Amino acid sequence: MAGLVATVIGGQTAPFDFAAAFQQEKVGRILKMMHGPAAGTWFWTCDDGGACGTVETNDEAVVGVERAFTQRIAGADLR
Repeated sequence: MAGLVATVIGGQTAPFDFAAAFQQEKVGRILKMMHGPAAGTWFWTCDDGGACGTVETNDEAVVGVERAFTQRIAGADLR
């Protein structure tokens, strides 16, 4: 994964909310849940294919997007 870029909504940088990018293309989103029963966990989603998950850390969320995106472009199961 090339990196995380802070999400900007209405000109404001959203805290704990990132676009996951690969070669300057947005491929997913990672954000920290701030409210409710999932507060403190990290949600990730891969834009292409709809894979998503909730994990304990930002690093685990990055791995989730990387695996889902790689699986999608390679057409392979990475278990």
